[in-house]
Amino acid sequence: MKHLLTGVLLLLAWTANVHAANPRAEIVTNQGTIVIELDPEKAPMSVENFLTYAQAGFYEGTIFHRVIKDFMIQGGGFTKDMERKPTNPPIENESGNGLINLRGTVALARTNDLNSATSQFFINTKDNDFLKGYAVFGKVVQGMEVVDKIQTVETTDMGGMKNVPSKAISIDKVVIKNAPAKSPVATEKEDKKAAEAKKATEDKKLADEKKEADEKKLADEKKSAEDKKVAEAEAKKATDEKKLADEKKAAEDKKVAEAEAKKMADEKKLADEKKAAEDKKVAEAKKTEVSAKSETATGAPVVKENPIKDFPMDKAVKAPDAPTKPDKPEPVSN
Repeated sequence: MKHLLTGVLLLLAWTANVHAANPRAEIVTNQGTIVIELDPEKAPMSVENFLTYAQAGFYEGTIFHRVIKDFMIQGGGFTKDMERKPTNPPIENESGNGLINLRGTVALARTNDLNSATSQFFINTKDNDFLKGYAVFGKVVQGMEVVDKIQTVETTDMGGMKNVPSKAISIDKVVIKNAPAKSPVATEKEDKKAAEAKKATEDKKLADEKKEADEKKLADEKKSAEDKKVAEAEAKKATDEKKLADEKKAAEDKKVAEAEAKKMADEKKLADEKKAAEDKKVAEAKKTEVSAKSETATGAPVVKENPIKDFPMDKAVKAPDAPTKPDKPEPVSN
């Protein structure tokens, strides 16, 4: 009986806490603090989803990665390095709860799939009542000036996404106030989800590290292959250049050698011709000297073949006319 009474009292206390003041979330950013009030009555699954991520510290280190002035600011899914954080499974869409996307309201972001919302949320900076199918689960009650400040920052394209703030707008932490008490079943469920999320994060980290190591290995192998290729090309170029240089030098040396050989041959020919001429002259002189000595020895005149051949015709010596026989009286007969 005593245990039953204790259980009833705990149940009543938990029920009372469930119906206490709406929980609030203080979103502390590097631009200031934004306080949102959650609406667990009209959006119970969306509020529980947000609280699960916030209480697990999921939002710490995330950023507002999509900012469009006069529309909304969106965050809660990417790190400063534009890496998507692993999340829990998506939840059922609660957009039909009667809450409208007006200025200052907070809603869950999603893909084209209606039931795809996870951790990301956005804050409307103007009335966007045309946004049907996006579940509103709270509203800004303090710090709307911080929201307006964020919506005016400069943006760029980054990580394949548009409208990313040039300087990161970080979410440093999310503090929950007046959080509803959790039932043991819900606590166990959340603990299991947290453990799964942690394991998923660790698995992703390991996978990313392995991927990075594999990519580095491939990059190193590629660079090594390229370096080898470059070295081989340079070695071939050096070999080809040396071969050409050697061939050019050999051709030049051959040309020089041929020129020197020709010069020596020409000089020898001239020397031979000169010597032959001199030898001939000497021989002729000796012959003349021998002839002169022979003539002197015999007393016989040396007959020249043509004694006047060395004289010009106009200076040639005429042979003297035959002497005329002197006139003598012819003998007379007595």
